[in-house]
Amino acid sequence: QDGKVTYLVPEDAPPGPSLQVALAARPESLPEAINVLQPLTTPSSPQVPRIDRVSPLLMGNGCLTIDGHSFDGIAERNRVIIDGTHDARVVVASPVQLKADLPPGLAPGEHSVTVSSSALRSNPIELEVVNVAIESTGKESEKAQLRKLMVRVVGTSRKVRLKLQNNSPDIIRLFKGEEVIVTTPGGANNFVVLGAQRLSRGNFRIGTSVEPVLESVTNRTH
Repeated sequence: QDGKVTYLVPEDAPPGPSLQVALAARPESLPEAINVLQPLTTPSSPQVPRIDRVSPLLMGNGCLTIDGHSFDGIAERNRVIIDGTHDARVVVASPVQLKADLPPGLAPGEHSVTVSSSALRSNPIELEVVNVAIESTGKESEKAQLRKLMVRVVGTSRKVRLKLQNNSPDIIRLFKGEEVIVTTPGGANNFVVLGAQRLSRGNFRIGTSVEPVLESVTNRTH
């Protein structure tokens, strides 16, 4: 009923992508390969969870991925805590990765993430929550139709790769196509401007998804 299922990995499962998981009720779906890890030691007491990395950039309604160690394989036994006060709902769990839905109402900007398991709390790590605002660059009138859209990323100064999907093609047309991928410049003015044309009256809807742009590093020798 909660949309989750729990699998117990056989003790004799060999390490590697050796476990094939499928749903009998959906024979048309191909099995998924699950990586089985072989622990070097079996601890006698609960271990402090450790976060190695998280999704660095998320929309306010996004799903957070946390990689690390010593998590509990049962989702309900983990707490993903934002800023020490808000709980994110854990939807997928394994000893080395958690996925959790961000709590609603998080303001754009930096937030701290910790994981609590077996009454032990992990190290904190930072992520950035962003919002994407889309607005016309000027007032519309019967003589001056919509010509440009400003797409602004709020909550980060880093460059962001944006995927835009026009969900109202009968109301608005984007000059670069119904699906557009652009990169913001970063900094204080973290926005891009797109050419557009209004086709009819009404509110338009544009779907957005974001991901950070990895900065290239150049090694120099002297």
